[in-house]
Amino acid sequence: MTRRRLRRAADGVLTDEDSGRAVSLAQVRDDLRDGRRFSVRRADGSDATFAVLAEVVTGREPGPPSAGGRGAGGIGDAVGRTLREALEGAEAGRGRRRPRRAEDP
Repeated sequence: MTRRRLRRAADGVLTDEDSGRAVSLAQVRDDLRDGRRFSVRRADGSDATFAVLAEVVTGREPGPPSAGGRGAGGIGDAVGRTLREALEGAEAGRGRRRPRRAEDP
């Protein structure tokens, strides 16, 4: 299955770069459930993949930054950064075991 390449406009609309059609978060969610990967670029070329993934996970549609939607201070970007850091940390920590804690079974 090919990776879906999406472009995010300044107004938050996602467009499939190959077909030129608008794509909803529900469609991205369905693609993920079917095992299809995706990547997202903003109009300025910066990566927005994790921000869109966060919106899919939280079920939150993009909106004005002041409402917690898209934008530098939006929930999508905040959760996206957290997801990216967690995944990068997991990748960097492969092969290493964390120390056992007293509360671990």
